[in-house]
Amino acid sequence: MQHFLPIFLIFLVIIQAFSVNCCLEHERRALLKFKDSISDPSDRLASWIGNKCCNWVGIRCSNRTGSVIKLDLQNSYLDTISDGDSDYGWNKHSLSGKISPALQILSDLEYLDLSFNNFSGNKFPKFVSKFKYLNYLSLSSTGLSGIIPHELGNLSKLQHLDLSFMPDILVSNVWWLSQLISLKYLYLIEINLLDSKEWAQALNKLPLLQALYLTGNNLSTIPASFNGLNFPSLKTLSISDNSFNTRIPDWIVNLSKITDLLLGNCSFVGLIPNQLNNLTSLQTLFLWGNSMEGPMPPLHNLRNLTQLWIDDVNIGQDIREVMSKLSNVTLDKLEVLSLSNNSLHGNLTGWVSKLRRLNTLGLFNNNLNDTIPTEIGNITSLETIYLSGNSLTGEFSKTFTGLSNLKELYLDFNNITITVGRQWVPPFQLEALSLYGCILGPHFPPWLRKQTRIFSIDLSNTGIVDIIPNWFWNNLDLNEIYLSDNQMTGMLPLSLKKLKNLYFLDLSNNSFEGGLPSLPYSIMSVMLPYNLLSGPLPHHVEAPYLSILDLSNNLLNGTIDHLTCGLDRLTILDLEQNNLSGNLPQCWPSTLRVVNMARNLLNDNIEHLSCGLHDLTILNLAENSFFGNLPHCWPTALKVVNLANNNLSGTIPNSIGSLIFLEILQLNNNSLTGELPSKLQFCQNLIVLDIGENKFSGQIPYWIGESLSNLTILRLRSNMFSGKIPIQLMYLAKLQVLDFARNHISGSIPEKFEHLNVMASLKDGNNSSYQDFLSTNNEQYYSISMLISIKGLELEFTKTLSFLKSIDLSNNNLTGEIPQKITTLLALRNLNLSNNHLQGSIPLQIGQMQTIESLDLKMNKLSGIIPKSLANLNFLTTLNLSYNNLSGPIPTGNQLQSLDDPSIYIGNNYLCGKPLSKSCSNNETPNVYEKYDNDDRDKVLLYLFVALGFVLGFWAICGILLFKTNWRHCFFWMVDNVFVSVYVYIARLIKALHFFVKKYKADEGR
Repeated sequence: MQHFLPIFLIFLVIIQAFSVNCCLEHERRALLKFKDSISDPSDRLASWIGNKCCNWVGIRCSNRTGSVIKLDLQNSYLDTISDGDSDYGWNKHSLSGKISPALQILSDLEYLDLSFNNFSGNKFPKFVSKFKYLNYLSLSSTGLSGIIPHELGNLSKLQHLDLSFMPDILVSNVWWLSQLISLKYLYLIEINLLDSKEWAQALNKLPLLQALYLTGNNLSTIPASFNGLNFPSLKTLSISDNSFNTRIPDWIVNLSKITDLLLGNCSFVGLIPNQLNNLTSLQTLFLWGNSMEGPMPPLHNLRNLTQLWIDDVNIGQDIREVMSKLSNVTLDKLEVLSLSNNSLHGNLTGWVSKLRRLNTLGLFNNNLNDTIPTEIGNITSLETIYLSGNSLTGEFSKTFTGLSNLKELYLDFNNITITVGRQWVPPFQLEALSLYGCILGPHFPPWLRKQTRIFSIDLSNTGIVDIIPNWFWNNLDLNEIYLSDNQMTGMLPLSLKKLKNLYFLDLSNNSFEGGLPSLPYSIMSVMLPYNLLSGPLPHHVEAPYLSILDLSNNLLNGTIDHLTCGLDRLTILDLEQNNLSGNLPQCWPSTLRVVNMARNLLNDNIEHLSCGLHDLTILNLAENSFFGNLPHCWPTALKVVNLANNNLSGTIPNSIGSLIFLEILQLNNNSLTGELPSKLQFCQNLIVLDIGENKFSGQIPYWIGESLSNLTILRLRSNMFSGKIPIQLMYLAKLQVLDFARNHISGSIPEKFEHLNVMASLKDGNNSSYQDFLSTNNEQYYSISMLISIKGLELEFTKTLSFLKSIDLSNNNLTGEIPQKITTLLALRNLNLSNNHLQGSIPLQIGQMQTIESLDLKMNKLSGIIPKSLANLNFLTTLNLSYNNLSGPIPTGNQLQSLDDPSIYIGNNYLCGKPLSKSCSNNETPNVYEKYDNDDRDKVLLYLFVALGFVLGFWAICGILLFKTNWRHCFFWMVDNVFVSVYVYIARLIKALHFFVKKYKADEGR
């Protein structure tokens, strides 16, 4: 019998193996239904055929029952980037489609992992809550949406739960988590907990919980303390990337068993708590990115600490004092020390040699000075050094000779000189090197030739005046190349295709020559502006992942009609300042965000240019020679349209009303005609509307003020607009530039200036829409420039445009008086009302406009005196009041003393005082300290005294003659005598003249 026992056991094993391989038929069919409902682009489930489902990839069956107990289909291609795949390239290996509910047949399932696949469009599968034996569940990064069912709390055997990285998932109630009594590991990273206020109380019910990750959950509430178990088994707590805006609660610093505490970017405030020193089991401490302050508390008891990350906390101490807070035992065990962006000062000498096991040293963006000590070369375990953004000096020679394990070296933004010899061979193999701003040149470093593992190099602005050697392009397998802002010369290689994994190439601001190299399939960004590249552009670029192509300011020529074909991911195209010719590209990427072909020789009609470009967001074709009409079809996603400085004609089509996201429209300096289409009022996000220097006509539409409430810049300069200025424009609260100069506008100036809030307010933070536009990521894609007439000059504004406050209504047919309320625009810097027919006086309170720099009122019909308050304008640098009817003394004092050009007052015949040659009497000298004039009162008194003088003079003479007879007789007798005497005198004079005439004729006859 004993002889048959081994044979019997072998027979049982064979039967069991056979049964396992075959698996249960109903479960096999369920798995095949699941396979049929999904897409498998990389054929990961190719083994799912036949009857032996327990041998299929990702399947594991029970040795006892043959039931499927494990379904592991995690996408294992997370880090695979090949053949030009982007960093999202793993997505092409993802399973996608519908998660079939047939999987619920797998009733004995203990392990389910579908993470890092793409099941977007699927709701969270409720049937998961029926797997009562499930102890491991991971649906991380699967794109699921909807609400997590509270029935998931029925999985009482669940030990590992990972539902991370699903922003479309909502957790409406956290209390179901408290039912998972076996849970040890909980990962809820970047899912929406709807700002649950009781998350800590619910999770405190889990006595076995060892790791809790609640990172990026939009939480804003955290209990200061609570009674109970207080997480008795918790070893890892990560609540980073939330906004608690409070001090670190006491219960956190009392977690006695905690080994890893991650509290980064939580908006914690106050001092770094001293109680951290009591967490004697702590191995990892993350406190980066909070609003806390130093000083660093004593941490001598943290003898097990291996990783210390306290960045962005503003410690503000000497680095040696900070390190004295750690025990020698701690310093000896530290593997990561990161104290970046903390306003630390001092140097590295002395203390750094104690970090004998250090792997990562992060001290960037501090105020460290002096040299890098040679003792750092004795830390043989060091792999990463971040010392960027300090004030380190000295020479780098053999400092790092002993760092045989060094992989990443960042010394950028220091004043370090690299002085190694040309024959020097580094003892390490770097993976990343950044020396931006260090002194490395003039030669290209030959020691890089031996760095065969390096994938990222930044040698920008290092003073290299040399040719890039061939081995750089042929021997190194680089992902990122940054060599900008040097004086490198020579020819670029004909092809860069050998660099199969190159993603970013920046050779800006050098003197490279030759043609554009053939680009590798993987390339994502090409920056080659400000070089000497010449020759034609390629007919076609085979780079499907290319996002940025900047070839501006070179000598390239030829056509570009097929350049963009196939570049479906292109977002920025900049070909400014070249010698290109021919037509525009025939195909445009649907994701294109910026097109800048300015200052080329392009020409053609662009009427159909944008048709089909539905995702286009920025179109900039400024400063070319395009002619014809504007495009008749517009991509509805457009945010920026710049077609300025061309030869475009025709009208603005009604289709522009479909651009509901449009923020900037620049059509200035063309030959466009007609009226502004009413459909433009649907572009309610407009911030900048510049249609100056065209031939538009008709009245200025009133709906601009009603519908385009976000307008910051409204420029209609040099057109043929007529009619009145609509009063609705005075309600554009965010307006900062209003330019209607050189039109045919008539009528009076509206008086509702008090509603122009941005122009009226001097408060900081009263930003316009344009400043909001710049504060977003738009500025990195598009930089607006605009010509503004100010101080008698056409000035180009770019970065300072957001600070300009200007009104220009010059060269129109405006009548009436200057509104008194215009003086409420306290933030105005430029006011130009010249060359109109304005009457009346200059507003008395003009001295209130204390920020004004340029005031031009020339060529009007203004009268009265110049207000003395004008002397209060301390920033006034340009003034012109010429050719009006102003009178009286010119105010003096303050800034007016420097405006001594007489021509600014010419054409006002009744003005007097400096700088004119005509002086005023002493009693007319103005009082420069008087804040406001009393012109009206003086006029009334003048008229009163004239009338009084007339009455007194009349009755003083006529009244006496009327009532005094003797005086009356004497007066008339005197008048008669005077008349008789004058008459006799004139008669004798005439007779004498007659005698002399007769005598003269007689003498002449003889």
